[in-house]
Amino acid sequence: MSHPEPVAVHHLVFPASYLQYRVQFPPDDAEQLWREEFEDFIQTSAGGLLAATDDGQFVMISCGVQQGEVDLTVQFFTQPPPPPEASWQITPDVDVVIDRVLVLCNPDDDQEDIPVPYHHDQPTRHRLRVLYADRPQGSSEAFRQQEAGKLEKNVIQIWPAP
Repeated sequence: MSHPEPVAVHHLVFPASYLQYRVQFPPDDAEQLWREEFEDFIQTSAGGLLAATDDGQFVMISCGVQQGEVDLTVQFFTQPPPPPEASWQITPDVDVVIDRVLVLCNPDDDQEDIPVPYHHDQPTRHRLRVLYADRPQGSSEAFRQQEAGKLEKNVIQIWPAP
């Protein structure tokens, strides 16, 4: 049986701060990305691997990097992706709504947000999960990994919700 292949893939090295980075799905009429509105959500969701707001427009992803870079890949599928290889760990799926783009955000305001386009006709509910590997377990391991040039790997997988 063949497994579905992603229809779009974006790969980048992305800065993480405070053991996290964020994904936002701003509606088409958003004039700017909102950060302050989610402070309570961020405070109450800290510590989990993945948390999404009820409206599906904001996701917080935890990582093992206090301040540094994550090797990040975003994959879009037309159907649920195959199970990951044994070397990957996986988060639970969450619901998100994609209007026209997803935006990768660093908690530091001095970092540039990175839009990742995904073209489709209308806002659509999707599922999102994160695969991760080489996650440091503590600041000393994170420092050793950075010194060795080894980055934590994250793969964000997104597909239409059933």
